[in-house]
Amino acid sequence: SDLTGRELRTRVQLDGVAAQLTVGAVLPEGAQVSAVTLDGQPVSYQLVTTARGTEVHVLAQNPTTTVVVTLH
Repeated sequence: SDLTGRELRTRVQLDGVAAQLTVGAVLPEGAQVSAVTLDGQPVSYQLVTTARGTEVHVLAQNPTTTVVVTLH
């Protein structure tokens, strides 16, 4: 994931694979999510606590996809 201003952007490209995919991003410590989009459209997401911190998880089905997490 790349952090630019208040946006975390994760881009995934799979070649020759047809699969459902969970795309995620680790939030900076103390950050709160304002919105999440998948390929430019609002999407449901889950916040998951891991050893790395809090992650945003989004289900994706396209072989090339971009998730953008906007922070407060």
